Amino acid sequence: MSQAKRAIGNCLLAFASLAVGLALCEATLRLFHPRYEYAAAPPQRTYHWSSQYRHPDTGEPHLVVYNNLGSRQHRDFHQRELAEGVNLAFFGDSFTENLRMAAQYSFTEVLDYLLNAQPRRGPSSSPARTAPRAGRFNVLNFGMDARGPVEQYWRYRGLGFKRLLRHVFYVHSRADIHRLRGWRGGGRLAGQARQARQAGQEGVSTLVRVLRGLHLTYLGLDVWHRIGGTDPASGYFGAMSKPMALAALDALLRRWRREVEANGGAFHIVLLPSAEILL
Repeated sequence: MSQAKRAIGNCLLAFASLAVGLALCEATLRLFHPRYEYAAAPPQRTYHWSSQYRHPDTGEPHLVVYNNLGSRQHRDFHQRELAEGVNLAFFGDSFTENLRMAAQYSFTEVLDYLLNAQPRRGPSSSPARTAPRAGRFNVLNFGMDARGPVEQYWRYRGLGFKRLLRHVFYVHSRADIHRLRGWRGGGRLAGQARQARQAGQEGVSTLVRVLRGLHLTYLGLDVWHRIGGTDPASGYFGAMSKPMALAALDALLRRWRREVEANGGAFHIVLLPSAEILL
């Protein structure tokens, strides 16, 4: 009996030691190497949210803020502004959301300023300057870091004011093809969209919810991909081929365009500069 108790005690001690060690590793990752912050705790885009990110070159921190629409911008947009203005909405991945740069350097913020600026006459000896012009154009940034075109499409569909969007821009990057390849279901668009909508919301166990909130989970996946040489975007449940991914992207964009046009808007595709277009 004493040996059995000793064995149980040793097992409990080992389990407690492992738990403490994992907790210390998790705390260390969060405090000193928070590269998995976004993956473990994506921002809640239904209200104001802020966190600290650092410039990739200078290392300087900056505040990231989401407005009342859940878009990554410095100011709120109220219903009257949306109803009376010309609304341009941008959807894309990290190149669009641009979390690692201060807001004033985001291309959507610059575009918003330029579209709402008008010439202002100065002295005859000085060049014309510009002054802000209130509320004619509203440039909205709905980019989603580390998310692919399926999630971006469902982000558009979830907007309650999408009928007010005059122009919708999908900003394509090479990573979008790889993200599509990793979708389970062999490339069927309806299945992909359904998974994107249900991901993290329906039928997810408590264990999965806990694991996906840990930085250690993403550290383990990162190490696995680096050691095994597996493409992180290829997925584990039957990744589709590049031709299938291209076909799925084509079907998705055509469907997205039809919905935008049915809502009275125009759909545009923006290609980021790349050595390989779409591949």
